Amino acid sequence: MNLDWEFIVESLPLYGEAMWLTLKIAFFAILFSLVVGLLCSTVLYYKVRGISGIIVAYIELSRNTPLLVQLYFLYYGFTKIGLHMSEMTCAIVGMTFLGGGYMAEAFRGGMEAVSKTQTESGLSLGLSKIQLARYVILPQAFAISVPSLGANAIFFAQGDFHCWRHCFIRSDECGKRPDRHVLQNNRIANSAGIGISRPAFTFVDTADVGGKEGAIC
Repeated sequence: MNLDWEFIVESLPLYGEAMWLTLKIAFFAILFSLVVGLLCSTVLYYKVRGISGIIVAYIELSRNTPLLVQLYFLYYGFTKIGLHMSEMTCAIVGMTFLGGGYMAEAFRGGMEAVSKTQTESGLSLGLSKIQLARYVILPQAFAISVPSLGANAIFFAQGDFHCWRHCFIRSDECGKRPDRHVLQNNRIANSAGIGISRPAFTFVDTADVGGKEGAIC
């Protein structure tokens, strides 16, 4: 079988776009996931009444449901209540929702690894809980959690938390979200960014919706 080098050369710009798009979404998703994870792990560590149960439920939900299901729910489900999100926003929110649960567990493991002797020593010296967390617990917890946090971040960049985009037709060009038969009729071509080990995004050429050609970003 002969390779179509002309087609490959013409498709090279898509690889560049895929790479930058992957890195952009991964950057914001990792950043927001770290913030969400730190807040959730702090609540769990101090066992805040009334909130700990909600955080545990969120972590279990985020870690035990597929990202694709979460994205479909965000992009299509929220429209039923009048909340519309762009493709980029939906991808970042979905990956943050998923990644926050993993980051929370990584931070919590690091915080619980700090010995009680150090926390009790800090309290005996008159440190408040905030000072104890700032100067004793969090610095050590972060250092301990670096391997787990790094592994989660690599999963984001590699596309393990991949964002399938074949369902995201621009609403500003198509006027409405695609229905089932539109999605089934789309021509899909998998493409991955340079340096990305797995297909991180799915590009769709065009979709004829309501007499218009809706470009897939």
